[in-house]
Amino acid sequence: MERRTLRALGQGLLFGVIIASSVAQAGFKWVDEKGITHFSQFPPPGRDVQVINTGSARPAGDETPPPQPATPAPAPKAAPEKSAEQAAQEQKLEAMRQENCRRARSNLNTLTTGGRLRYTDAQGVVRFLTDEERKQRTEEAQGQVDEFCKE
Repeated sequence: MERRTLRALGQGLLFGVIIASSVAQAGFKWVDEKGITHFSQFPPPGRDVQVINTGSARPAGDETPPPQPATPAPAPKAAPEKSAEQAAQEQKLEAMRQENCRRARSNLNTLTTGGRLRYTDAQGVVRFLTDEERKQRTEEAQGQVDEFCKE
């Protein structure tokens, strides 16, 4: 029983392909009362039509080139979709930028307000910033704010 069903299905599919290919190769062309040319698989009732063979084979001796289909206008390029991985990476980079901005503003605020500042140098000695060192570090902190705080 199953074999008969598969055979009938295969025959039906073959018949459908044959019918679809023959229908797809026949077309009709006509011009309406406004002068607009129409193409269709079905002829309009009561109109003079030209039968068009849209198949690739041309009759022997036919030197006219086949009609070229109208080229559709290219679709506008959509922005490429971002993958979830790219979106997550961009989100991580944005969070890092915001944290760097917060720290740069905090450093600038510390350097521009208040009194004497002390720090521990590479040898572990605690010392105070000179006015020149403070000015240099303030300029560096302002550069970091400019770099990371683009809002």
